[in-house]
Amino acid sequence: MVRKALEYLDPLAREAGNDAALPGELAMAYQRVGDVQGNPFSGNLGDPKGALESYRKALAIREALLVAQPDDRPRQRDLTAILDRIGDILRANNDPRQALEHFRRSLETRQSLAAAEPGNLELQRDLNVSHNQTGQALTLTGDSPGALASFRKAVEIAEGLIAQKTADAQTRSDLAISCNNLGDLLLKTGDPKGAVARHGQALACARLSPARIKTTPGSSATWRSATTSWVTR
Repeated sequence: MVRKALEYLDPLAREAGNDAALPGELAMAYQRVGDVQGNPFSGNLGDPKGALESYRKALAIREALLVAQPDDRPRQRDLTAILDRIGDILRANNDPRQALEHFRRSLETRQSLAAAEPGNLELQRDLNVSHNQTGQALTLTGDSPGALASFRKAVEIAEGLIAQKTADAQTRSDLAISCNNLGDLLLKTGDPKGAVARHGQALACARLSPARIKTTPGSSATWRSATTSWVTR
């Protein structure tokens, strides 16, 4: 099935010409084929090399589209999605330095997008994802200080999202993931008390109802009082 899909897509990509809509559709098609081939976060055929090749074809198309329209924000966001996928494949296959390059490029684009639309909560969530990905790659390269800074930024953004909107399941999940990433690295770098606080925050985030979750950006005081009761039970 994948081979037939590529046999269909590759000639189309070469012949796209001046069709305004086709390149974007082709990029998405290559991205979906790559997901089937080897996306490490979904069921796949176990072909990371093939997935990376498909993702890079999608990336080349996304980059070409932005050369034509560099200020197109939806296209910029599409670019970050494929950069993330390439980074995920590289990280999962023991190439964290190359993964880090892609995650950082995605992060820089998302920072620009979020700065242009500070009230856009979806763009803030994208930033949270990027800081977690960058932190994970930095951890694998041995840059613990850099990774800690990235994870702390991810936590700060997730706390800010909860302060700005109803603490729905997705937002609470974002905060729990960020806190667990930070807690894991704090433990590895010799700060068990900090690790317990962050893991407790993640636990509270997962177990408390949305109505009881109240915090402010950059502050963990409310979380500490909540998590203490959970950790000591």
